[in-house]
Amino acid sequence: MRPTSLTISAFGPFAGSQTLDLTLLGNEGIYLITGDTGAGKTTLFDAITYALFDAPSGDVRETNCIGPLLQGRPIR
Repeated sequence: MRPTSLTISAFGPFAGSQTLDLTLLGNEGIYLITGDTGAGKTTLFDAITYALFDAPSGDVRETNCIGPLLQGRPIR
C-alpha cells in the first residue's frame, strides 16, 4: 500500500487543515522523515496510524525507553 495524500485536520499542533501530497516523494519506496524536536514527526505518524487503525500510536509508546540507555541499563 502506498498512500498518495494525507489530510490532517485538528490533530495535534495542526489546528487547521493541512494536506500532504505524498506523490511528491517519488517512487523509490523508502522515505526519511526528519526535523527538529517538536517539528511534528511523531504527530505525522500518529495521524497515519489513526487513519489506518482508529487509534494514535502515542497510546502504546513507551516514555521511559531512553532513560535506561543513558544509565547503561538494558531496555526491558
